[in-house]
Amino acid sequence: MWKKRFFRFSVSLLVVAALASACAHTPALRAKRELPDRIMGRDEVLEFSAHSNVRAVAEVKFFKDGQPVVDGTAAIYIENPGRARVRVYRFGMPVLDALYNSGHVEGVPDVEQRLYGEVFPALISAVFWHSEMNDADFGIERESYVFSTPDRRVVLSQSSLMPVLQAIRTSRGAVVISYGPPALFADGDAFPESLHIQSSSFSLKATINKLAYDVRLEPDTFGVVAP
Repeated sequence: MWKKRFFRFSVSLLVVAALASACAHTPALRAKRELPDRIMGRDEVLEFSAHSNVRAVAEVKFFKDGQPVVDGTAAIYIENPGRARVRVYRFGMPVLDALYNSGHVEGVPDVEQRLYGEVFPALISAVFWHSEMNDADFGIERESYVFSTPDRRVVLSQSSLMPVLQAIRTSRGAVVISYGPPALFADGDAFPESLHIQSSSFSLKATINKLAYDVRLEPDTFGVVAP
């Protein structure tokens, strides 16, 4: 019981800190996205937030059981709802090329299949937080919009309409995703400038350099991974 209470207390602290950070970065973002100056309903929030394909470049650090596994510059391609590819380079040399498709992972050793099978769904949920939220409970708490389902809770800044925190309950335990301040990228798309995905077995930190929504992904983006 104390662990659950501590978890809820820790999540509350993260929400307060993230909302404070988000509020300081919202004027230009609100103007660019033409956000209405009023309280929005669930369907309207989802309509503003819905996107399809994403292409991004980020500096990533991936840890397993507290030990570093991969770090470098990552090219990230995600197709909503279920495919993703991550290519990581270090000093210009490829160190990881992993493909996730409908629960199956290619490009990683067999002993790491389960690990990356947890990482990719969390990464997809971090970006497409709005997926499968049409029937979620919706409310307003502490100047934020909150979406809740039996297995997920997503908190958005009311001022920026950007995610600040997401908690996911899986068969393997809880996954908590915390987001940095909102940012406007070169193509005019908005997303938090960083994210941190944490579970009992892994941690992924990403600082995003470039991001574009609704892009056309080339046919070979999700092609066969070279051995």
